[in-house]
Amino acid sequence: EEEARGGAGVSEGGVSQSQKARVDRVEWRKSFEEYRNKGMMEEAIQVAKQKGGEEGLKAAEQCVDEWVKGMRRSEDAVKACERHLGPEKAVAVAISRGNWAMGLDVAMRGAPGLIDRVRESHAEALWKVNKRGEAQALLIKAKKFEKAVDLWCEVGDWANAIKVAEVHCKHKMQGVEERRREREATAVVPS
Repeated sequence: EEEARGGAGVSEGGVSQSQKARVDRVEWRKSFEEYRNKGMMEEAIQVAKQKGGEEGLKAAEQCVDEWVKGMRRSEDAVKACERHLGPEKAVAVAISRGNWAMGLDVAMRGAPGLIDRVRESHAEALWKVNKRGEAQALLIKAKKFEKAVDLWCEVGDWANAIKVAEVHCKHKMQGVEERRREREATAVVPS
């Protein structure tokens, strides 16, 4: 009698478990697209993650990426990324949007290995707007001593380059002196 119904693994309606799984994998895509087209991103992402297997996870990630790009507020974008893609992606979004405080908060909660990356990125942004003292403090917190020395050398602030090198990376002292002498030798002297 079991063979007459299709053998082992056949459900009540005559559909095997593997056939049902294939149908589910196709059906999730329809639901996902329907939710996505209606702007119901949370629902679309959930369907993709829960029903779509490996393909669904990729679709969910693409959906979150697209959704986040359209968000005006960086806080909303970071929260959506953290909720759906995890802290590493959320930190990357925070950095790309210049939301250092939120990036640091997410990193401290869920991705401690990225704390120094947030600080370094923030320092780079501060340096560009001539907030060099603040930038140096963040670089030192991030243990990017050599970068701090190099940035001071680039702008010709030998005193600060030497201060950082003396305290944090003595091996850079000779290089700072060499760069200073080189810069002074090539400086144009007004006539």
